[in-house]
Amino acid sequence: MSNDADSSPSAPYGSPAVFDPPPVVAEPIAGLSKRDALGHTSMLVAFGLFILSTVASIVLGNQEAIASLAAGATGQVTGSATLGSVIHVVLGTLVGFSVIAGGITAIAMNRGKRFGIIAIVIAVLVPIISLVTFSISLSSGLGTGSY
Repeated sequence: MSNDADSSPSAPYGSPAVFDPPPVVAEPIAGLSKRDALGHTSMLVAFGLFILSTVASIVLGNQEAIASLAAGATGQVTGSATLGSVIHVVLGTLVGFSVIAGGITAIAMNRGKRFGIIAIVIAVLVPIISLVTFSISLSSGLGTGSY
């Protein structure tokens, strides 16, 4: 047997030929063009901010209620509950401003106008909903007095 029947292609001097693999083309998401990515990303971050801020408001409201009941007559609430509230407000504000800036940019550059508008509306409503959720959580914790 000889190697003449070998079906693999070879270069002129007998070394095997090297072929580049075919290019891989990622399929775009149906209904979402590359142009809409900025507005879509802003909207997804706004939804994430909404969920995380609401959960943090519930948890921090309950912690503040516990700290207030533990403080008793002094009324001095200190510790992790107050620090958590400050961190929640600062991070929420920074992410909210980023979402609003991304939404405005998406609208101005026509890179996902619908998603940018939705992102701005959500980012504006999140602090209001968060404050209401925190207040309800705090008042329910203080009202029961079971903590």
